Amino acid sequence: MSLELTPGGAPHRIEFSSAQLPPDVSNRRRRNLWRDAYAELYGPLEVWYADRPFAARIVSAGIGTLGLTTSWSTVERFARTARCVATSGSDCWQLVLNAGRRRMSARQLGRETVLAPGAMTLLCDSEPGSFRPGACNKWLFVTIPGWRLASRVRGTGDFVAKPLGGDGPATRHLRRYLALLSRPQGIDDDPALHAHVETTLLDLVALAFRRALDDRDVEHLRGQRAARLAMILAAIDGSFDSPACTVHAVAARVGLSPRYVQDLLHETGRSFTERVLERRLQKAHAL
Repeated sequence: MSLELTPGGAPHRIEFSSAQLPPDVSNRRRRNLWRDAYAELYGPLEVWYADRPFAARIVSAGIGTLGLTTSWSTVERFARTARCVATSGSDCWQLVLNAGRRRMSARQLGRETVLAPGAMTLLCDSEPGSFRPGACNKWLFVTIPGWRLASRVRGTGDFVAKPLGGDGPATRHLRRYLALLSRPQGIDDDPALHAHVETTLLDLVALAFRRALDDRDVEHLRGQRAARLAMILAAIDGSFDSPACTVHAVAARVGLSPRYVQDLLHETGRSFTERVLERRLQKAHAL
C-alpha cells in the first residue's frame, strides 16, 4: 500500500483504510501492512488488536506546522516503548480527543487518565506511554511541535495524561472547531487560510490550557484561600479588557486588600500584571 507524500516527506492530506488492503491476504497480514503504513506516518509503535476481523480508517491532514488526524480501528491498544521513542526522535505533543461513544484511556509519566466521550488529554512523543482507545472507537489527535506549544502554554508537562480543560467555554469551542476541521471536505488548500486556521487552533488550545492552569492554581490552595483565588480570577476575567482593571479595582470588587490579592496570585507563579496582560494578548489573538 503506497502513501503519497508532499515534497519534503510531510503528509499534506492522506486517507487510508483497511479497505485498500489486498482482500486475499490473511487477517494477520492485513494488520501488519496497516501497522507499517501507520508507522511510516507517525513513527514506530507496538499494537494490540481486538479478536475480530481487522478494520481501520485514518484521515490525516497538515495545517501549517500542525497535524490533524481522525482515526477509527479495531486496535485495542497502542504503546510507544523507549525503543520506539528513540527511533522516531519526535518532540511533538499530541492533543487527544475522544470522538467516540465509549471511554478510552491513556498512560504516560506514571499517570493514567480515563477519557469520557468528548474529553481531551495531552501526550508527549518524547516519552514512552500507551493509549487504549478500545476496539471500534473513534479518536482525534492534533500534533503540535514542541516549540509551538511552548510559545503559548507554560507547564505543559504537568498535564500529560490528565483530563484537559473540563467543560469550560474554551474547551467546548475547541471541540466544535475540531469537529468542523475534521469534516470530510476538510478546508480549502489555500496558504492564507491554513495560516489563519493554524493560529486559531493554537489559540483555542492555549485558552483550554489556561482554564486548566487556573483550575490547578485553585486546587493548589485549600479552603478559604482557594475560594478567594477563584473570586480574584473571575474578577480579572470579567474586567481585564477595561483600562480601569487595576489590582485596587479587583481587590475592591472581591472585598480584599490589594496586598492580599497580589500575595495570593504570586503563590500561583503569576502576578496580577502578568495575568491581565495574558488575557489581553489572548483577546488580541482572537480578534
